[in-house]
Amino acid sequence: MKCSLLKNTGSFLQGLAIILSATLLPGVVAAQEPQDCMAKVGIELSYGLPVSMPDELYGASRLAEAADKYRLAVGDPNCPGDVSFIVAGEVSSPGEYNLKAPVNLLNALLTAGGPTHAGSMRRIQVFHGGSLLGEYDLYGFFNEGRIVDDFVFNGGEHVVVMPHGARVSVSGSVAAPAVFELKPVEMSLQYLMEYCGGFSAGEGIYRIEVVRVANLKRNIVFSSDVKSDAKLPEFQLVAGDRVSVYKKVDRLPGMTSVQFPDGSRREFSLDNIARLSHLLKELEPLSENVSMSYAELLRAGRSDKKYEVIGISIEALSRMIAAGDTSFDLVLRPDDRLMLFDREFIEKKPIVGLEIAGQAPVFTDYKAGMKISDLLRAIEVELPGRAKNVRINRRRLSGAKIESSNLLVDISAVRRGSRRHDVELQPFDVLMIQP
Repeated sequence: MKCSLLKNTGSFLQGLAIILSATLLPGVVAAQEPQDCMAKVGIELSYGLPVSMPDELYGASRLAEAADKYRLAVGDPNCPGDVSFIVAGEVSSPGEYNLKAPVNLLNALLTAGGPTHAGSMRRIQVFHGGSLLGEYDLYGFFNEGRIVDDFVFNGGEHVVVMPHGARVSVSGSVAAPAVFELKPVEMSLQYLMEYCGGFSAGEGIYRIEVVRVANLKRNIVFSSDVKSDAKLPEFQLVAGDRVSVYKKVDRLPGMTSVQFPDGSRREFSLDNIARLSHLLKELEPLSENVSMSYAELLRAGRSDKKYEVIGISIEALSRMIAAGDTSFDLVLRPDDRLMLFDREFIEKKPIVGLEIAGQAPVFTDYKAGMKISDLLRAIEVELPGRAKNVRINRRRLSGAKIESSNLLVDISAVRRGSRRHDVELQPFDVLMIQP
């Protein structure tokens, strides 16, 4: 069975857009009132709430767009040219290139497609004749449109993109929610807030929380209320920290809501409900048609009026709490919305999908042992001639929280019949293709 999200395919597919769009961090959906949950589908899904892409690595989309435009402008970079150079390390298309002069470091990086997800945006080394000429930072390009201290190549340069350093995410009421790569001297709230553009919801008091995951436990290691015009507290961040920022509103008692698979909703006062487990207890007994393996908490507070999406396994959370581990028992905030999904579609009818940038995702039934080549035959869509960025988006359970990862795919090798590159799929995998 093959289905497109442009068709009315049931409550699970209406929620699936969020499940599949989440990457390393929670995704986002527009914070507006839901419409008829069976009416609008396509990219704008999840009970009528439009879906957009998750918070990304800072500057990643801008760099990818610049690389696409530049490679179109220069034509074939392997044709004879005035300047020859090598780009290696954690870069999308490593190799030797030849371009017409003048060529600088930015040109070289864009020709090779920029750093991969594992590559650093902050540590680009350039060698010549075995000697290190310097180390460069792409954040200057994102902020000023150029690489600080960029220079013209003479030929023979060897550019190496190093593995990424410490990454910290920030979400909520900030101007640019994203994942930032921080240097050792920048591991503070002050540097992070400067990079993300600061508070975005006007003057007032903001709550800043830092969540740290260790040994599969999610712990709030810092929480403080800060005036928008005050100096930020001193706090040492570590790699993997997740910083949440939201503006405090003087209104009591505050409400949270639950939306059920049939689109109906119930609201609850936060007077007596402080955590997610308290809310779930109020819902007992849950209907048998509600999925226990996947739910979502939609959290308001972003400057773009969109919800932050947190994937949750209710059954895993219940097991952890019964064992005395409350590290994933989220503290609820005003306007949080718990989204419950249909068990039949999520747990009994696994699917896999394919999404080409700019087109509606298409899904088909998952079969055990299914590989990428099987997916391409089942869906029968015309693939772009030169697909530069191809990855598998895969969900995974971390504690009680559902996250996802990206696996890079050499789609050309798959189409040539390479068994090594023909990755075996898992339920709800989506093959994402960027022409």
